[in-house]
Amino acid sequence: MPRLAVRTNASTVEAASYEWDDHTGRPISLSISRRAPRPHLAVVHEIGHFLDQQALGDRHGFGSESGCVPDLMDRIDATAAVHRLRELRSRRQILIHMHPHRRERFMLDQALIRYRLEPKELFARAYAQYVTVRSSDLRLLTQLQEAQRDLFLWMVYHQYWNDDDFGPVLRAFDRLMRQRRWIE
Repeated sequence: MPRLAVRTNASTVEAASYEWDDHTGRPISLSISRRAPRPHLAVVHEIGHFLDQQALGDRHGFGSESGCVPDLMDRIDATAAVHRLRELRSRRQILIHMHPHRRERFMLDQALIRYRLEPKELFARAYAQYVTVRSSDLRLLTQLQEAQRDLFLWMVYHQYWNDDDFGPVLRAFDRLMRQRRWIE
């Protein structure tokens, strides 16, 4: 694997990002904002992009987008969270039940929905949740739970999965990790 420089910044737009050279496919850096609300989870997400491109893909493309991990991507695509996110593609707004007697209309960001449905984004979010669950790291678990409690990340944009929905994805990651000899 190539080296990956890690940098911090003060971005208020992106919690973290993974950058690579479009011409060579070589990684440039992983940047993390000092202002990220869930910095550890964001770093694992970006490491997911790095592995997807550098280890599973051909460096110019991502394995999740080129059919290199079909079992895993099939499991991710079959989840209820992804199904609900796909249903939002044809909607402009959604009614959210805030409390038993209160509902609010929420305008949907179609660009964000398209972005969250990109295979490389689905892979990176699933990888972050996989590492969090398998590592049992308290900081990661806390940050995942915070994201799962976030009304918009969880209920509207389905950023992560609940435990039951994620089970088949977790097992598919286990198989992939064993096939690659990254775990025993």
